[in-house]
Amino acid sequence: EKDACNGNSVKCEVKDDMAEKKISGVVGRQTFSTYAKAMGGTLVVLFLVLLFVITQGAALATIIVIGKWADMITQNSGYMLALILGLGALVGILAFLRAAVCFNLTVKASRRLHDAMTESVLRAKIEFFDTNPTGRILNRFSADVGSNDDILPQTLFDFFVCAFLVLGALVTSAS
Repeated sequence: EKDACNGNSVKCEVKDDMAEKKISGVVGRQTFSTYAKAMGGTLVVLFLVLLFVITQGAALATIIVIGKWADMITQNSGYMLALILGLGALVGILAFLRAAVCFNLTVKASRRLHDAMTESVLRAKIEFFDTNPTGRILNRFSADVGSNDDILPQTLFDFFVCAFLVLGALVTSAS
């Protein structure tokens, strides 16, 4: 079989000096820290985590009250029904607030990271543009922005929801 290097049947390795370098593996702490700063800083992230804790606590309180109501001899208590409906409404409101805050913060982070990437590209030395094809720069930029805009917010929200559901289940089973 002939090879594209020199037409011989001997294989040769073509080195692409302009090949894109990619890193794979575990996401480092610095990446999480940068994203948290882009969301608004440590206090904002702690507020978001607190909102998840409060929402999960309200959901657990609702489950506990429903369990106590099921154990009651007379279950036609208007007070218990009102309490359960109130707690259910509270959980719904907190869940909506949690989702709205989380997605607003991830949009804010995405905007800030986009601005930082744009500034880095615009401030790059001419040598960078000489050694990297424009198509590669645009593809990489749009792929990174696409990940930050489309995939990361939903993944982050789903992760926290699942993590707090598991923690809530562990707390419930432990008590």
